[in-house]
Amino acid sequence: IGSAVVFLSVLILVIFLQSYLAEQDQLERLQKHELPTALHSVVNGIQAELNTALAGSEALAQNPALNDWVKRGAPTDELNMITELMVQTQNSISASGVFLASNTDQDTRYHHYENNQLNWRAMSASHADDSWFFNYLKSNQAYELNLDTNDFGGSKVRIFVNYSSKVKNS
Repeated sequence: IGSAVVFLSVLILVIFLQSYLAEQDQLERLQKHELPTALHSVVNGIQAELNTALAGSEALAQNPALNDWVKRGAPTDELNMITELMVQTQNSISASGVFLASNTDQDTRYHHYENNQLNWRAMSASHADDSWFFNYLKSNQAYELNLDTNDFGGSKVRIFVNYSSKVKNS
């Protein structure tokens, strides 16, 4: 009976030790291999989507027809052409919406295309909802990403890509 108790005690100790070592091995594998690999995959997916959005935003900001429109004062009777450019951008980057801000000698306007509809409104440096635009202009950055909402897109928080045109007043 004494040797059976010793054997049983050793067996239980070996089982607990083996279980502990297996758990530590699984935890180490999770921390050092599986989680970093999964996070790297998520980061790559986000980076790919951001790169697509940045490229599409840059293409819209540098579009010659858009820049010519702004140089000519952003005439509202040509909004159909601007809508077409925004639709092309939306389709090419699979965005839920596309926006642009036109900055001319006459005024500054925010244009937002979403759900097959173009909306626009005047912008003002004194209006709190427009501070993002005027702060961005002051920053002299080529582009920036903003996490925000807007009146035309609803209350859903989104990432907005602000990309500057190289043309003055656009």
